Formats: sequence, C-alpha cells, structure tokens
Amino acid sequence: MMLLAPWALWFATLGGAVVALYVLKIRRQQQLVPSLEFWLQLVGASPARSLFERLKRILSMLLWLIILALIVLALTNPILTLGTVKPESIVVILDNSASMQAREPDAVDGTRWTLALEALSMLTTRRPVPDEWALIEAGPTTQLRHQWSYDARRIRETADTVEPFNGHNDLPAAITLARQILTGRQRPRIVLISDGCGIDRDQVTALAKDCPLVMWDVGRSNDNLGIDRIGSRLHRRNGNHYVYVHLVSASDEAISTDLLYDIDGVTSHVEPVEIEPHGSWDKTVPFDAPDGALLRVRIDRDDALATDNVAYAVMEPITPLTIWLVSPSESAYFFEQALGSMEPLVSVDRSRSMTPEVYDSLSDQDRQTPDVIVYNNCTPETLPSAGNFLLVNSLPSDSAVARLGTLEFPTLTPMQRPHPLTQYVDLRPVRLLQAARLRVPPRTTVLATSDSGDPLVFLRETPGSRAVYLAFDILDSDMPFRNAFPVLLRNTLTFMTDSSASWVRDQYRIAEQITTRRPLPEGILEVRIAHLKDDDIINTNEPVHNGTIRLTAPNEPTALRITIGQDDVFTAVNLASTVESNMSPETNSEDPIAAMSLSGRLLGIMPWKALVGLALFLIALEWLTYQLRWSE
Repeated sequence: MMLLAPWALWFATLGGAVVALYVLKIRRQQQLVPSLEFWLQLVGASPARSLFERLKRILSMLLWLIILALIVLALTNPILTLGTVKPESIVVILDNSASMQAREPDAVDGTRWTLALEALSMLTTRRPVPDEWALIEAGPTTQLRHQWSYDARRIRETADTVEPFNGHNDLPAAITLARQILTGRQRPRIVLISDGCGIDRDQVTALAKDCPLVMWDVGRSNDNLGIDRIGSRLHRRNGNHYVYVHLVSASDEAISTDLLYDIDGVTSHVEPVEIEPHGSWDKTVPFDAPDGALLRVRIDRDDALATDNVAYAVMEPITPLTIWLVSPSESAYFFEQALGSMEPLVSVDRSRSMTPEVYDSLSDQDRQTPDVIVYNNCTPETLPSAGNFLLVNSLPSDSAVARLGTLEFPTLTPMQRPHPLTQYVDLRPVRLLQAARLRVPPRTTVLATSDSGDPLVFLRETPGSRAVYLAFDILDSDMPFRNAFPVLLRNTLTFMTDSSASWVRDQYRIAEQITTRRPLPEGILEVRIAHLKDDDIINTNEPVHNGTIRLTAPNEPTALRITIGQDDVFTAVNLASTVESNMSPETNSEDPIAAMSLSGRLLGIMPWKALVGLALFLIALEWLTYQLRWSE
C-alpha cells in the first residue's frame, strides 16, 4: 500500500480531541445537597454493576476514534495496486522552448511552461508505486538536470529552478539522451512533457526505440502571428538597404494588423498586413540609411507569444571601399581608370595603387587594412590570412591552385548557373590570346571555362577569406575595351564586401554561439559587448581566447554592439523560427494519465471510497446506539 497524501496523517492528532471530549462528557458534576442521605441516594444508582454497563461508557468514544481513523486514512489516499502497476525507471523530458512560453487561459500565470510544471507535479505525486526518476531539460542545450533519484520531490524542485527559454531547442537530442541513460534499467519509460509543436511523433517514437514513450501534451491556444524571418541587405550600387520580413500565422482566423518599422527608435514606416488562417506574408521594403541604423520591426498586435512579435536588423553604414591595387606600373592603367570611376562605391582618397615591391615591404597587419586587394600580374608569396582578393594572372606561391601549362587562344564560356559575380556580365564576345591552364581544388565555384573545360574565372572561399581568380592577363585580351571589364570588377567588389566585411554575422538566433568570422588582431585581449535590453544598455566584457571570442546570444530579441579594438560592429538576435511561431498544438490520442496509471490527488481512486463509506456507516451506528441507550 502507498499513501499519495501522507501529509493527511497529521489529522490523526484530532484523536486527542475526541478523548478529551469524552472525558468531559463523563466527568462527574458537583452538586450541593442539604443532607448526606440525598448524596448517597444520588450516587448509589450510578456505579456500573455489570460488564455491559461499563462498556456503555467507552463504546461511543471507540466508535468515534474508529470513524476518525477511517476519515484520516481516506484523506491519505491509500493505493493498493495488487501487483498491476510496477515501479519503473522514468526519464521526464521538459520541453523548454519559445512556444512553451505562450500564454494559455488555463494556466495559473498564463503560460504553457506553468502547465508543464503542473503536469510534472501530477506525474511525480500520483504514481501509485515508488519509481526512480531522472529529469532532462530540452532547452538552450540538452542537459540532464537531475540524476536518478527515488525522491520525486527533488525532481520537482529542480524543475522549478529551470529558467524559461525563448529560443528553439532540439527534442530529438533529448530523446536520444534519455534512451542512453535508460540503458540497462528495468522497466524503462520516457515521458515527454511538451506542447507538441513541430514534433514529428513518428521520429521521436523511432528514436526512443524499445523504451516506451508517453507524450504529455500541454497547451491549446494557437492565436499567434510571428516574424520568422528578417534580413537587411546593403545595395551599394543603389546606395540603400533592402529589408525583407516574413510572417507566419498559426491562427484559425484571418488576421488584419500593421507591421511597424522603427529606425533608431522612431517609427518611420507602417506596412498593413492581411493574412489568411495558417497563412504567410512577406515583403521587401527599401530604406535610405547611408550612415547605418538599427531597425526594429514590430507586429502591432497582442497574441499568445510575444517573443516573435519583434525582430531586429542591422543596416550597415554605406562607407566607400578601400581598394589596394598591387600591379606593375605598366599594367595598372586600366584598373586605375576603372576603380577611379566607381565613386562613391570606392574611396579614391583611401585607396592605393602600389608596385609589388612596395607591397612586399608592408607588414601582415597593414595588409588587413583594405576591403579588397587586387593582385595584377604579380606573384605574392602568401595571401593574408583573412580578407577579400582579386587575382588577375596572379598565383600565390602557397596557393592550392596549381598551374599546369598555357592555353592558346581559348574561348571564354560562362557557366549556365547564375551568380552575383557574373550578373550583367557578357563574357562570350571576349577574345583571349592566351591563358593559364590551372587545376583548382574541390569546392571551387567555376564561373567561366575555356572551350576545353579549363577554369578561367572562378571563386575560392575559405573561412575568413574570398578570392576571385582570372587565369589570364587582361592586356592579352580585348576585355578592357568591353563593358564586361568594369561590370565584373564592380560585381566583385560589391559581392565580397556586402557580406564578409564584418567581424560577425548580421543575424543570430536566440542562445546561438557568437564567434568572430576571422582571427582578431594581436594585442586585443577582450572585447566590449553592449546589449540593448528594453530601454537600457548593458555593457559587459568578453575575453579573447586564441584570437576569437565565444559568447552566447541573449535569451530575447535584441541588438548587440561589439567593440573590437577601434571598430564597432553590430548584430541582431532574433527568434527566427517557423516551428516556434507556428505554435498550433497537435492532438494526442493517448491519455497520459491513463498511460501512467495515475491516481487522483486527494480523493482519487479506491480504496478511499470504501473507507469513507465505512465511516458513514459507523456514524449512523453510533447515532443508533445512543438512541437505544446502548452507549452514553
């Protein structure tokens, strides 16, 4: 037998009150009599002269003590499983994701997370047998929050310390971890407490393998419209930014609202939104922000999930590019003329044209100053470890590209696949006298080949750097006299600098790891992080380890300013999850209460009903004995 509410045993102390009342009932009363003869007549008939008369005095007290014992035992909710329910090794997985923070009308404080904690409390207090428990949190990381324990109270206390998470999690990883820690245990079972959003039930069941899986679903609200994608693209050619926003609706009803665009805290644009039930909406809006700005997009609507109602994007300042041209003087003319005509894309004041000898005298740190380095008809010993490079008839000594020979009068043949580098570029009319025959490593993007299939224009991308190769000297062609030359040069500059100049990406998900995209300069031991929280700015310092930083994105949509040396770079942190925004819960055909053989909490299942019935019978019996004068 197991008591589901052992705290009710404290009511047994009322037995003392029953005894005290009985003593008061039979206590002799003081009376004044005028003569001793009257006193003897009064007490002479009261002593019990038989066993039955003696028992009459305590029969009522015994009945009430038995009645009290039955009521107290019923309150403790004793369970007699009779072997039908066996103790199990149970791993409970708590789904701690953004959709679990959605408001629910049935929750005490309005969230699915509260319903999950209530489900855990019900599970650990209403099992009729002593099980062994373990707790896994599927949150920012999948982790075992509590080792095996027979004390279910500790499992509940640990769950109460879990901080709600506003990002996306990995439930399959949690199922895999649960199965691993259940290896070798008798009667294993996994209980997943979740809202069921985005869960492939067949997949998680397959991951559980031979461990029985019970899915305990919580939440039913689906009134939500969220921002699941946002992006800002700098268009140097037009001198503005294009902001793309995508919305997804989980609601069963059509939604009409407004989307507000705030630039540096001031609403500058309002876009009306009409979206069908369970539909989507997207739009690209141009903004003129040459000095850069922080954009916040807001849905002007109160719904179940607040986290995806706001998203941030960083609009980088449109600064002219610094270009270095490393070329012999006699072959630099066409490049100098083309670059000089690209203001305001290229800064003529900061850009430099130098001979290979001057370039070789510079330090590695100085070579990281320009946005793009153009090598023309020269052979640098090594390329800088990070940066953007255009190599025209140039091959570094340590390059993974190998020269195999020379091609005579090759024909330029563009690849059919579209690419930003070859946009608006027609290479087919270009005539070449000769070109280098090269062997390129795998994962090289070939943009144009010779008629024999040898790569002549290609892109090499490695962590922290990009390099575009032209396998011929432009002076051995008529390319400088065609539009293809300045257009290809301009495409190369915009392609390289639009997305790779910053130290960090422009977007991260909540709780994602933020690292620098290339090694930091020597001498920088820490970076300063400014975190926008509500209307305040929180400043912290992060140490530099092995030339990079590692920090976790905040647990909310926000913007970060990262100061590296003298440079300030900006990035945005958003939920950006279709799975979390599309929070319509799925219907679970299995009843978890029945699957886990749970009893009622206070007055749940038999045998409390029999105990209460017996107590009522004894109350009636006590009344009858008193009326028949069988008891006093």
